[in-house]
Amino acid sequence: MSTTENLLEVVRVKDPDGVERNVTRAEAKRLHVEPLDKPTVDRYGRPLPPRPDRSKTRTDLAGQPVVTERSTHDEIDAHAASLGVDLTGATTKSEKLAAIDAAANTQES
Repeated sequence: MSTTENLLEVVRVKDPDGVERNVTRAEAKRLHVEPLDKPTVDRYGRPLPPRPDRSKTRTDLAGQPVVTERSTHDEIDAHAASLGVDLTGATTKSEKLAAIDAAANTQES
């Protein structure tokens, strides 16, 4: 597991009453219980699918990185660096995205 825990990850725990149930890591910490080494399950006992890893870069269907207003500053900066775009003076997301779009438009023509 990574060094930083996702507090919204759903884990299986045994609560103080001895009942196994699914809770978030944050709730498990609040209850002072350790997550079990068992998969989380639905009410019928079937394993729940894992949540997608949000730390990965968003991509389009072709696998190319996509940056939008919802992207973090770090994602935008990394995308600009991969394209060789200078973001000097751009502090907001919209300014950074405008600089990336301008650079992309000059490369196309």
